[in-house]
Amino acid sequence: MSNLPKRIKTYPDLNLAALKQHKHKQLRLWYLLKALDPQGSGELPKEEVQKTLEGILRYESFRTLLIAGTGTFWDIVIGQKSKQELIRPAGLAKLAAIFEIRELKDPPKVLPLHAFGKLHRFKAYIYGTCFDSDRKPISRALIQKETNLSVPTQLSYEKTAPFKKTKNIRFGNQVKWETELEEVQKENGYFLTQSEGGLYLCKRMPNSYFCDLPQSSIGSMRRANSQLQAWNRLQDGASRHKRAETKRQGSKKKVYVRAESYKGVPKGGYSEVQLWWDPLWFEYRRAMLNPPKFS
Repeated sequence: MSNLPKRIKTYPDLNLAALKQHKHKQLRLWYLLKALDPQGSGELPKEEVQKTLEGILRYESFRTLLIAGTGTFWDIVIGQKSKQELIRPAGLAKLAAIFEIRELKDPPKVLPLHAFGKLHRFKAYIYGTCFDSDRKPISRALIQKETNLSVPTQLSYEKTAPFKKTKNIRFGNQVKWETELEEVQKENGYFLTQSEGGLYLCKRMPNSYFCDLPQSSIGSMRRANSQLQAWNRLQDGASRHKRAETKRQGSKKKVYVRAESYKGVPKGGYSEVQLWWDPLWFEYRRAMLNPPKFS
C-alpha cells in the first residue's frame, strides 16, 4: 500500500449523486481508498489504512464510515493467508450503477489532498466539480434542485473552493432616443445600457459559476462506461421483455360465468375464465379466484 498522493482524481457525476443522496462521507473515504491503491490490487489492510488516514479521519469516524459503506462502497473480507481484515473498494462502474448513473459524462477532476481534510472543504470542492467549463448561466433555484444544497450553503462553498463567478447580461433591441425611458424601465427585469451605437434594452441573466480545477485522464471513465453499457443492455432487455409480457397480458378479456353452468371450466372452485392473446398461439389460462356474486 502506497502513501496518499498530493492530488486525487474524482468524478463529477459521482460527486453530484453523492451530494443529492447525502453519501459524501462515504464517497470521501472511497476516493482515499482508491488513492492508496494506485496499482489496483483491490484489497487494502484495514489496520494500515487506519494508520495512514489518522491525520484525516479519527478512529471513531473511520470505524463508523466503514460500517456505513460496507456492501456498497466497499466490502470487508478476511485474507486467506494473512488472516487479517481487508478492505475491498468497489469498482467505478459498480459504484456508478449503485447511484443509478447510466453513463459517466463529465471528465474527471483532480482535487488537492488538503481538500479531503475537513468535511466542509471536501463538500465545497466536489460541489465545484459539478459545474461545466462552458460556464452557462444557471439560477440558484436550479442549483438547489440539482444538488439539494440551500442558497446559503452554496455561497459558503463558493468562498471555500476556488470559484469564479461571471455576471451575464442579455442585450435586446436598440431603443430610440425619443422613447419614453420611464415606460421602458417599468418592464419586468429590463434596464437600459449605453453602448456603442446607442441605447440598448438589456436584461439580467443568471450568473455563471466555474471552479478552476484541473482535469484528469478519462481512461478509467471509458472502461467504466463500457461496463455500464453492457449492464444497461441487460437491464433494457429485461425491461423490454417485461413490457412485451405486460402488453400481451393487457389484451386479455375476462368473462365471469357460473362454474357449475359453464361446461368449459371443470369443477373444483374455478369461477373465472381469462382469454389471453399471444402473437404465437391462443391459450386459455384459468385463475383460481373467489366466486363472483351474481344477482
